[in-house]
Amino acid sequence: MQVPNWVSMRANLVLLAIAVAVADAAWLLVAAIFGKPEVIGTPAARIVTTGSAVVIALIVKRTARRAFDAAESSRHLTWKACASEPLIADECRHDWLVQLHLELNDGVHAKG
Repeated sequence: MQVPNWVSMRANLVLLAIAVAVADAAWLLVAAIFGKPEVIGTPAARIVTTGSAVVIALIVKRTARRAFDAAESSRHLTWKACASEPLIADECRHDWLVQLHLELNDGVHAKG
């Protein structure tokens, strides 16, 4: 599967945006629980939030890679011979992670 570069870039940007939203929500929750809303806008808080977002994105990418490997080894992922496009079996439990991995990685796993 040859994923266009713009699809891969869009998938990475969407993943990072979602990770930033999750990290922001977690930071807001922590600030609210401890009653310190004034620390939300500090540079240190922004650095921690950005670092947390990067870690979240890396964890999701690693999980998607592991789901891809598991689907490939259990034969839930097959490749069309003519167009080298993957087919994800309906029985695959983590099909959305497999699709995410394919879109994030610009089709580097395409079989020729």
